[in-house]
Amino acid sequence: MSIETEDLIEAIRIFFEVELPPLLLSDSLDDFQGYIGEPPYAVDERQLAFYMGGGNDSESNASETIRGQAQLPRIQNPVKYHDAIWKVLKKFDSDSVGFSSKALAHEPYYPGEIGDGGAGSFLLYEISFYKELDDCEI
Repeated sequence: MSIETEDLIEAIRIFFEVELPPLLLSDSLDDFQGYIGEPPYAVDERQLAFYMGGGNDSESNASETIRGQAQLPRIQNPVKYHDAIWKVLKKFDSDSVGFSSKALAHEPYYPGEIGDGGAGSFLLYEISFYKELDDCEI
């Protein structure tokens, strides 16, 4: 059975909402003000967003890509945030959402103007899930 994209995004969002705050606290970092299942919208808030990045099905394989974006207003050096997010990404089990494997990618952090013109950073991620289709799914 294939998981719907919205359900996949929600599973990732909930996983992060539970797993990430303790890691942030251990590094004396502020938690995100929102863990959301769409691109970030509140420009002055620390938000961690997950949204659809695309999918591809062939005759024998299925894949789904989810994009992650951390919006960090007033944080110009987000290395500790990246390290914590990366640990949680690596911990997320693709089997728990019906896929056999995953691949992770990230971009270098982007400094930028966020919200009221204050400096901040964006962290961008891609989580690609893969599975072979069985005879019932072809």
